[in-house]
This record gives sequence, structure tokens and C-alpha cells, in this order.
Amino acid sequence: MLFRSVCLALVVAVASSMTDAISSLLSVLEQSQTQKDTTAPALAKHLSSVDVVIDEHAVLETATLQRLVSVLCSWLRAHEEFQDDFCIRMIMKLLAKLLGQDQASDNIAIQKGLLSCTTDLLKRHLTDGVMIKYCLEVLATLSVAESSDTIISRLGTVATLVELLRKHRDNYIVLEDAITALAILAKRTRHRRALKDSGGITILVDLLKRCIGRPTLVVAVCRFLSNFAVKEDCCLTVLHHGGVDALMA
Repeated sequence: MLFRSVCLALVVAVASSMTDAISSLLSVLEQSQTQKDTTAPALAKHLSSVDVVIDEHAVLETATLQRLVSVLCSWLRAHEEFQDDFCIRMIMKLLAKLLGQDQASDNIAIQKGLLSCTTDLLKRHLTDGVMIKYCLEVLATLSVAESSDTIISRLGTVATLVELLRKHRDNYIVLEDAITALAILAKRTRHRRALKDSGGITILVDLLKRCIGRPTLVVAVCRFLSNFAVKEDCCLTVLHHGGVDALMA
């Protein structure tokens, strides 16, 4: 009986701690929604606290999840010129964890312009491997939403990912993350067209030839090619760029 009481008290305490951390972060974000002089250290502290409690509680209540996603996305849009990279990375890290759990939350993120923010962050932080990782995770998650392909196409996001491949040709961690995201994007017709137009297939086939000794990278490229080459014209594009010979090797 005593053991059950102690366990119940611990559960209540932990739940209270999670609620307090999220409420505090939401309060800070909402108060600074229209303020450009948000104090980075204070914001970083609240973001880090919520990051910890989310790790401890993988599933949030739906209403809490949706509100947190909405406020984080709105804050990003209102602070596009915010200079503290740590805070921006933390926000993208949180969003990468929160998205994909609830379709309504994902739709909220799209409506709040998160695809645009993510693409802009990728363009501005082409050499920041940590930022790239979280941006790619967010992008990959939102790209499966039915309404996302037209937005991603308009933003030129695929071309940005291909540029990442060029920029990081020897950074195998970034390459694997980018190729994994492209494999998901390649399921949509618009994105396959953009991949052909941006020269992405040439880069990926060359990468396959160079990295034959790196199994995880080879698997990522193969997953991409299996999603990309689903129609005759795409198969011919892979063949034309030496993809079949690279796969045989």
C-alpha cells in the first residue's frame, strides 16, 4: 500500500513538472510573440527544460501537443531574424520530436508556415550540421501530408536539399540524413520532377559509386532510387546517369 502511494505521488509530481515546464515555455513564447528583443538565455533555459520533459514523456495530451506546435511555429515566423542559433536549433529539435504524432498538429505546422521557415533555415545554415539534421527531420515528417507537395515545390526545397549534397559531399552523416529525406520526398511526382531538373540523380549515382564501402549510405541511396524510379521516365533517368551500373557494382 505504501509502495503504491509513493509511486502515485511520483507520477503526480512528474506530471506536474511537465505541465509547469510547458506552461512556462508557452508563456515566454507568447509574451515575446511580437518582441524582437527576446532574451536568448532565458528562452534557452525554458526550451531545454521542455526538451527534457518531452524525452521523459513521449506522448503529450493532444490539446497540449497542438498548442505547443502552434506557438513554436508562430514564434519562428515572428522571429525570422533571431540571431541565437542555439535557441533556433532547440525549437527545431522540439518540433522534430513533436511532429508526426498527430495529423492535426502536422496540419497546424504547415498552416503556420513551418515548411517555409525550415527551407529558409536550411538555406541560411548550409554548414550547420546540427541545424540541418533537425530541419531535415521536420521536412521529412511534414512532406507526407497531402497538402505539402505544392508548398514544397513552390519553395524550391528539393533544390536546396540537392545543394546540401553538393556542399557536404564528404560529410557522410549529413549526406545520409539528406538522402533519407529525399527518399521520402521522391514518392511525390512534383518532387521527382524537381530532382531531375536540379541534377540530383547525377550526384546520388556518383555518391553511390564513391561510397560503396559505407553500407548505411548505400542503403539510403537504394531506398531513394526505389522510390524515385517508379515510372518509365524516372527509370530511364537513373539508367542514363549510370545508376544501374553503380547498383550492380
